[in-house]
Amino acid sequence: MESTLEQALADEYRKHPRVLRRLALGEFIARYPWQWFVTLTFTDDVHQERAFKLYRVWISKLNKHLFGHRWHKREPFGVFWVVAYELTKGGRIHLHALLSGVAETRRLDWMDNWFGLDEIAGYSRIWPVANPVAVSMYVTKYVTKGGEIEFSRNLRDVSRDLVALAGGSGNSPTPAR
Repeated sequence: MESTLEQALADEYRKHPRVLRRLALGEFIARYPWQWFVTLTFTDDVHQERAFKLYRVWISKLNKHLFGHRWHKREPFGVFWVVAYELTKGGRIHLHALLSGVAETRRLDWMDNWFGLDEIAGYSRIWPVANPVAVSMYVTKYVTKGGEIEFSRNLRDVSRDLVALAGGSGNSPTPAR
């Protein structure tokens, strides 16, 4: 059983603005029907802009595989995703992403595709999402510690569709307060 002091500290921690932002962002992200939880690493130090660019190249290749060469001109405009970068204890960047719209795509092929993408692309791991809340909270963990998060452009369209399916107006993709 927690002491009164431990309970007070835990309550205070939950009220901290950084924790509240992470919880809100994690809740928002967890609302989507994620299929893959992805970790992508690099063999050497890489600037975050290059890391995100390689990620977008990898996503583009996945979209071409799934939706054809002109995937960006067709609805639903490809796979939708959220990606965040994390700094390891050694200061090296690696990425965590959540993807959906991948259908029955073979995960191992896309792990190999990452490794063959560039000489600095390291190993990758892709797991099916079993617990959307847990993986959403994991992806948002480093954002509150100075990391960055990026959303796919088509995420707004998906939000509108999810709201419409739930019986809402579909006009606002932002979570209810």
